Amino acid sequence: MTDIEIETHPLQPFLPATAKLLMLGSFPPPQTRWKMDFYYPNYQNVMAIN
Repeated sequence: MTDIEIETHPLQPFLPATAKLLMLGSFPPPQTRWKMDFYYPNYQNVMAIN
């Protein structure tokens, strides 16, 4: 596995000094895989009627 694509996120890390909880999430797929112009686009989210 030497062809791993590294994606960068547009926001810098943010961690307040008083933080007591860490919530984890995921990033959207690369824009080339988007099915629509939407945050977290996915073929299951497409609600268009053909």
